[in-house]
Amino acid sequence: REGPKRAPTASTSWPAAMVLGPWLLLAAVSAACAQDAQPQQIHLAFAGKDSSGAATGMRVAWFTQDLPSGASTVKYGNVSGQLTEEASSSKSPTQYLRGHGYHHVVEVVGLSPSSRYWYVVGSEDSGWSD
Repeated sequence: REGPKRAPTASTSWPAAMVLGPWLLLAAVSAACAQDAQPQQIHLAFAGKDSSGAATGMRVAWFTQDLPSGASTVKYGNVSGQLTEEASSSKSPTQYLRGHGYHHVVEVVGLSPSSRYWYVVGSEDSGWSD
């Protein structure tokens, strides 16, 4: 009987662009990870509303094979290459099945509707998404 298998990785990077409601969020995500604590499988969802009911936040989630030593963080900004804002999780990443990686979640709130944001996820010590 074979043991657990790791998910296959691709040898090339692919750019990802996603339009979600009033935001256009752009990121380049690398499917080939140099280290097991580098972020993979980034997912976005709406989070938070202003007083008028308009969505003003995003929930950003990702996976790492190993537990990074730094806090789960999203760096973002509304100018390409200038990620001047930062949001970090106050909770440790969750491991649902022992030996099968860690799931990170960070909520980014206070975003402006109809604005474009660029972002990376990860941590200073373990690396960032591409």
